[in-house]
Amino acid sequence: MNLVGRAVADCRNAIRIDAKMGEAHANLGISLMKQGKFDEALPALNKGIELGVNKMHVAYYNRGMLYEAKKDVKNAYLDYKKAVELVPDFQPALEELKRFSVAPKPAS
Repeated sequence: MNLVGRAVADCRNAIRIDAKMGEAHANLGISLMKQGKFDEALPALNKGIELGVNKMHVAYYNRGMLYEAKKDVKNAYLDYKKAVELVPDFQPALEELKRFSVAPKPAS
């Protein structure tokens, strides 16, 4: 946990230096998620995705994991799916998607 705490501090420092650094926001979100601070992690991951990161598929995958931890299954599925759309052979997201089944909404 000490290393994760350091990662959080390093990411916050990087954001203070350059608030437009998507990687710093995304990494902050991942580090906060590892600390179990899901409500703080989500805005950081969202900001990282908004600003752009080098491995966007990994950002979507991580946000999917965060949504799943928050019991938001629909958004978790959508983010895993987006990760695979970006990189079709991205195995971690493909493995997560195997657990889901999507059924059409019943007619009203």
